[in-house]
Formats: sequence, C-alpha cells, structure tokens
Amino acid sequence: MPTKTLLLGSSLSLMGSSAFAADAVLEEVTPVFSWTGGYIGLQAGYARSDGNIRQRNGRGFIETDPDGFLGGVYAGYNYQMPSNIVIGVELDVEYANVDGSGQIFAAPGLPFPGGIGTEELNWSGAARLRLGYAVDRFLPYIAGGVAYGGIDTSSNTTVSGSSEIHPQDGR
Repeated sequence: MPTKTLLLGSSLSLMGSSAFAADAVLEEVTPVFSWTGGYIGLQAGYARSDGNIRQRNGRGFIETDPDGFLGGVYAGYNYQMPSNIVIGVELDVEYANVDGSGQIFAAPGLPFPGGIGTEELNWSGAARLRLGYAVDRFLPYIAGGVAYGGIDTSSNTTVSGSSEIHPQDGR
C-alpha cells in the first residue's frame, strides 16, 4: 500500500507543475527594424564616356572616348526619427584609371593635322545628404550633394585659346 500512495503523490505533483506551466504567459517581441546607424563599404566599377573638350573661344575641340576601371570606399550615417523620417549623410572617394585620346579638330569636320589630345580622370568622389521615409526595410529617399574629381587634359600640339571641360552635357 505504501507504493500506491507514493505513486499517487507523484502524479498530483506532476499535474500541479503542469498547471503552473500553463499559467505562464510568454510574450513574443518582434524586433523593429531601424535605419539608424553607420555603414562603410567598398565599390568598384567601369566607366565609359563620350568626351568632348571644347576651346572657350569655340575654335577647336578634341573628341575623346575615355574608359577604364575605378574603385574606392564610401561611408555614411543615417538617423531614423520616431516619425519614420530618415536623414543621412554619405561620402565616397574613388581612385580612377579612366582615360582616352582623340583627334583635335580646328572646326567641325576639320581635323588639326597630327593633333592628338588626351583626357584622364584620376580620382573622383561625392558628398550627399539624404532625406527619406522608412517603411520597415524599404527606404524611398531623395539625395543631393556635390561631386568632384581630378581630370587632366593634354595635347601634342598648341591650339590657340584655353580649354574648358563640360562632362555633364558632353560638350
């Protein structure tokens, strides 16, 4: 008989602890994604352009087609406000080996005899500000800033006038 009492006591003990475990409330907390924080990275690429260098006086130009590889680093920081608006800043700088050479023209269709000009992008970079609205892991944004770079031009001849480079509009 003592065996049955011991068995019954163990059964009641297990039932009590099960009932206690059923009363425990576990809350699952889903982590909320935030765009706040810094980042750093590497980038590499290939550049190609239809370059045209015109004389300021309009009397001559060089047609070049520079191309080559570039690579560099970028870094930035974003801050997400409680209203889900995200503001940020980003900087980048790249080493570039982008160059090209071409015929010097005294006027459209009139090549300068033996005249060859070169154009070379040695480095470039940009600084940008960002304004966006976070929708969980999706961040539509607008950005604006300034781009800069080191460009060298040269020629094997002297054409009167000074050169002016217009990379943004291809002139």
